[in-house]
Amino acid sequence: MGKRLVWFESYKTICKYSAELTDEQVKLFEEDEDKFYEEVDFKGDQELDWDKIQDEDEYDFSIEEE
Repeated sequence: MGKRLVWFESYKTICKYSAELTDEQVKLFEEDEDKFYEEVDFKGDQELDWDKIQDEDEYDFSIEEE
């Protein structure tokens, strides 16, 4: 049997999202964040502004039997 080089890549992705809010939603967020998160479906209107991969040079190499 031969041997095979095997590796796993591990990285972290950071994403920035945004969502439009009404004046009432902004006021609720500023006054009571817990209530805001319970009542407002901000993720339904979210937009991905950007994403970035960090620490992409983390590899774990090993030799395995086939």
